[in-house]
Amino acid sequence: MAGGEAGEAYGAAVAALRSHLSDWVHVMDPGTTVSLLASYGRLEELLSLAALRGDHEGLLEQLLARGRRGGRGQDRWRPSAVCRPSPLAPTSDPRPRPGPLRALTVLRSPSVSRELLYKFAPALVAAAAEEAVDAFIAERPPLDPRRLLPALLRYGEPESEPAARRHVLRYVEFAIEALGTTDIVVHNLAVALYSLAPGREGEDALLRYLTRAGRGGAPLVYGGTAPLYDTQYALRLAQECGKPRAAVRLMCQLGMYPDAVRAALALDLGLAKSVAAEPQQDDGLRRKLWLQVARHVVERGSESGTGSGGAADGADPTAHIRTAVEFLREADGLLRIEDILPFFPDFVTIDNFQAAICDSLERYGAAIAGLKADMEEATAIAEALRRDIAVMAHRSAAVSLSQPCTRCGRPISEAAPLTSLPQGGALPPFYLFPTGCAYHVACCAAEIHALMVRLSRVRPGATTAPAYGGAPAASVSSLQEALAAEIGSEDPRNGELTVRLLEAPFVFEADAAEAASWAI
Repeated sequence: MAGGEAGEAYGAAVAALRSHLSDWVHVMDPGTTVSLLASYGRLEELLSLAALRGDHEGLLEQLLARGRRGGRGQDRWRPSAVCRPSPLAPTSDPRPRPGPLRALTVLRSPSVSRELLYKFAPALVAAAAEEAVDAFIAERPPLDPRRLLPALLRYGEPESEPAARRHVLRYVEFAIEALGTTDIVVHNLAVALYSLAPGREGEDALLRYLTRAGRGGAPLVYGGTAPLYDTQYALRLAQECGKPRAAVRLMCQLGMYPDAVRAALALDLGLAKSVAAEPQQDDGLRRKLWLQVARHVVERGSESGTGSGGAADGADPTAHIRTAVEFLREADGLLRIEDILPFFPDFVTIDNFQAAICDSLERYGAAIAGLKADMEEATAIAEALRRDIAVMAHRSAAVSLSQPCTRCGRPISEAAPLTSLPQGGALPPFYLFPTGCAYHVACCAAEIHALMVRLSRVRPGATTAPAYGGAPAASVSSLQEALAAEIGSEDPRNGELTVRLLEAPFVFEADAAEAASWAI
């Protein structure tokens, strides 16, 4: 225009255009009008038209389509459908086109629904990854990371564009650290993005993430926490993407300790030792892992775990022997010299193991001395028990005939109320216990029976009663003797049965319904 964009004529033309749009928007063809305004770069008028028509979605489609076409002979993008951008990067200039940038400007408007941001997120990330991620992070209130996954997941694939992948990782880190998301899909995407990062720095970042996310999961039954990511999926990615140290860490999380030690030995002996020392709750497994490391040290004879043996390389042929012997001290007492001797060749002399053998013999001597002390203590205890039993065999007590029965209260010289048979003037049988309690035989049997019935309610099947029906006379007499010995074995009110009933509830499960009916 002659007067330039700052001239009065330009301003008047813009005012006339906007007035025309406002007056005739209801009769204009939307597609043609939007195409004309977009071709001349009239963003403000496009926004006004979208506000008049309430059609921000159509405006965004036009802007993103123009960004893919490249405009007036600009660098072009590969054609694709709206909201389904191609995973391929631009063919020449990676800089974002004006269309996607203007689409982001439209989406920042307060009058635009947030749902449109979720809908067009895939196209925005594909067209302008850096700017789109900046907009996602700056959005307040924060966006839902799970709803943005359709725009982000494609960058967890190896064929995705590295520059865009770095920006997607920025948002994933923001979602994890700032928003505190625990969504397993988001964390699996983080594992994929870290695994695809090249070099040792990428593996270090993956290891830091595995340590951080492995501590923030749900608590496990036996301690520790479940990681926020899928461990098996992470292990597969680490192996496919060449992240061996991360793979060792993930094998340990999965309990694959022998495989983890084997993989660690191919990298570094120190890493293998740390893996072997990890399962603190299982000494048997730790010993197996230390043996695996010891075998490698003996057979390879290399401190780093990557050499081919000292003698073959012209080094000291006994160097790996000394290394293996010193290795026994690092095994926390789980290994001894006799455990690793089978790994050495036959021509090795005993002089190389002199110190280790002496140490092993000293430990065996200390263990034998400890066992001898335990045996002497056990012998002394057994002798004391034998003396006590001998004294008990001749122990006696005096009892008065007027002493009451602990159960029925009658004197023990009178018949028990449970017995209806005449005594013929004979003293009824009774039990006198070391506790000082006296019982009629029938009362003691009734007391024992009551206790056993209560105990059987606590532990069903814990007690059984002998059956006399149909048994021969000889067996009946023997059963009677056994029953008498069982009844008189302990004081019913001060013995083991009473102690076991301390754990019994006042109301049994069978009486729960009746107890509930008395509840207020």
